[in-house]
Amino acid sequence: MGIDEEYFYIQRGNYFYKLRFYSLALGNYKTALEKFGSTDQFLKPSIAYCYLVLGNYIQSQKLYREAYLVSKHPDILVGLVCAELNLGNDEAGIHIFEELLSKKNEFTEYHKEEVIRIQDQMLQDKIIKEKYV
Repeated sequence: MGIDEEYFYIQRGNYFYKLRFYSLALGNYKTALEKFGSTDQFLKPSIAYCYLVLGNYIQSQKLYREAYLVSKHPDILVGLVCAELNLGNDEAGIHIFEELLSKKNEFTEYHKEEVIRIQDQMLQDKIIKEKYV
């Protein structure tokens, strides 16, 4: 029963995630992780994103850092940059942003838009002085 139940919680989390009900998605994802020890590779980044949009930057950063040790996928880098910058870790944010830019051959339209949005925010907050892209 365990794997079916784990799958159920992940799929229900995905449903709420797509609807942008991040608190509900988070609860289902956490159940899959904590109760069933899920090893789904997308679970920690999904939880980290939910924490990010809910304003819990410390938990978001923690989980994105754990995911970062396993994968340097642009989705993880985008999230980690945002978590670091929201925590005021400007140097770490810049470093990860530069690493993100080195992955531009893997970008989707989403990544391109996020890079521009992050860069504009860093310029506005005077974290950087000129555009990278």
